[in-house]
Amino acid sequence: MKKNFLKKNIQKKIPKQITFIPMINYSEIPKYYKFADAVIGNMFIGNHELVTLEGVLCKKPVLSYTDPNIPIVADGKEIPSPFLPTSKDPKKIAEIIDLIVSSSKKRDDLFKKQYEFVSEMTDPKKCGKWWDELFEKTISKTRTIHKNSSKLSINFRIFLFLVGNRLYTKKLKKLFKI
Repeated sequence: MKKNFLKKNIQKKIPKQITFIPMINYSEIPKYYKFADAVIGNMFIGNHELVTLEGVLCKKPVLSYTDPNIPIVADGKEIPSPFLPTSKDPKKIAEIIDLIVSSSKKRDDLFKKQYEFVSEMTDPKKCGKWWDELFEKTISKTRTIHKNSSKLSINFRIFLFLVGNRLYTKKLKKLFKI
């Protein structure tokens, strides 16, 4: 009840240029990104989420709060985030939105920096190497996945895996009609 009241109040106060869209199918998301001039990501956490990456990879500049106190480290180097704003202050956020909306040059410059950053951070070879190193480091520290687990707990996890895997296989068979 309270949630609907809050939602209706917010919808009454929004400017006519803003449109809230209902929940959409995952397969339709790129269509919405292509329609937009820019994407507004998370303005609270201070770290990047999937919407940030998706927006940039769909060739749109993204506004997403970046906490300057949370470093982004890749290949042992700290990389500055190209995402704006770096403050949660509503006035600063509004200034950046106005800047992006009113200046195509600023919007394009922001997008270019973001695209370089996202391309670097999502490079499949670098990601694969990072995961390999993580697994190798974990295996060298912990020789077994059974560490500190009871036999009952291990068997229960195996059972859940097998049940989940079987259900997943059935879905794949339906999908591909095998």
